[in-house]
Amino acid sequence: MAIAFRCAGNTQSNATQDTAFVVTKPSSPSAVVDGDLILCAITIRSTVITIDQQPPAGWVQVGSPVDSTSGSIRTYLYRKIASSEGASWTWRPSALVEWNAEVWVCSGADALSPIDSGAFLGSGVTSPITTTAVTTTTADQWVVGFVGCKDNTTHTWTDSRTERDDAVGGDGSTYFLSCSVADSNGPAGIGAQTTAFTHSTGSPQGVNAIGVVINPDGVGLPLATPLYRSDISVGQVVTPATSFVIGKPAGTIDGDLMIASVGIISSVQTITPPAGWTDCGAGLVLSPTGNVRQQMWYKIAASEPSNWTWTITGAVSAIGVATSYSGVNKANPIGGFGSRSYGSAQFNFPLVFSGSDLAFPRISHFVCIDSDTVFHTMTDTLTERDDGCDGPSSGNYMTVSTADSNVAVGRYNGASLATCGFTSSANPTNGGCQLGVLINGFGPDTGQLVNIQALNRASRW
Repeated sequence: MAIAFRCAGNTQSNATQDTAFVVTKPSSPSAVVDGDLILCAITIRSTVITIDQQPPAGWVQVGSPVDSTSGSIRTYLYRKIASSEGASWTWRPSALVEWNAEVWVCSGADALSPIDSGAFLGSGVTSPITTTAVTTTTADQWVVGFVGCKDNTTHTWTDSRTERDDAVGGDGSTYFLSCSVADSNGPAGIGAQTTAFTHSTGSPQGVNAIGVVINPDGVGLPLATPLYRSDISVGQVVTPATSFVIGKPAGTIDGDLMIASVGIISSVQTITPPAGWTDCGAGLVLSPTGNVRQQMWYKIAASEPSNWTWTITGAVSAIGVATSYSGVNKANPIGGFGSRSYGSAQFNFPLVFSGSDLAFPRISHFVCIDSDTVFHTMTDTLTERDDGCDGPSSGNYMTVSTADSNVAVGRYNGASLATCGFTSSANPTNGGCQLGVLINGFGPDTGQLVNIQALNRASRW
């Protein structure tokens, strides 16, 4: 779910010094909805007075308060996930003081970890002012900026920020406090982000600025690891044929990720999967000797039949295998792939995956197919799921073996992931192929991708 601006508004104390700050819930352009993220920046005309460390129910202070370098103002930032909100919220200072509050609301923020990072700046009379940079780490994060100012001034936002509210309060002659809020009005992009603005007066007496990065829904969800669901289902044809059947792995349920791999003894024929199956990324792999071809596909289970039929452009001997996994990201199940082919003189065949630099939990799965009566011993702490051989057909044999990491393998970054390898019991006569994939995990119930970096940072906010 993408972040979207909901509403913003301010409350001013004007000429009064209060011992209770009653902040009005905004409603324009749209009313607050349960599950929305609410941010509230409160500025007080003092750097000595504090706001009670017990905010209204459900509110959490973000970072530490920031003091201006001149002008004696202090700004606090709070956050809350909306839940049956009333018309207002009340904060209490340690003594009588003038104040204002700026409230900003959005939908689509993560409920458990809404704030990824923040930058707090206390400034003097200079203008324009640019906040300390905050850094966005994913393409769908937003940046929000707040200003609290001691002067009769309005604000003009730069850095392509969209102003949502801007107001001045005070007694109309001597005491003034102003506030403003703006946001990126969409994903800010990845990298350092500043929030800059100027003042209509040019020289305010004191300014505080806060910039924060907002996480989209799903970032703070607990990590879930793909789990091996069910037994291997192997299909094979000894007598050359143009089609063969692989049964559905026992125990597979709707929503599981199914992976199927097929090997054929041929240098020219191609393989067509059943409807709904998608190539994992490596395409059709050919052994160096030209006698074995292999391909791998995936599908999210949905009212599946008891078996599926693969077709081949010509009559060949073939072998195939299917497995299933629960706990995967259904919208983006495959995070990367690897492929390798080998000749008859090789024994140890490590597979290195290729894919993007993403911070998702992963589990590796691979299938190796040989053209001989050989068996395989897994390395790299892989868990073997099946290792079997079909019968002869005019001297043709085929062996299939499958394995996975059985645990999340952690953050994948280029080629830093441990390889997946095996040794063979004998030289495969005509070589073989090896294919593997990285399976994306997710946050429970939503299928959202999990950003581990953001989770690690979230504890600060």
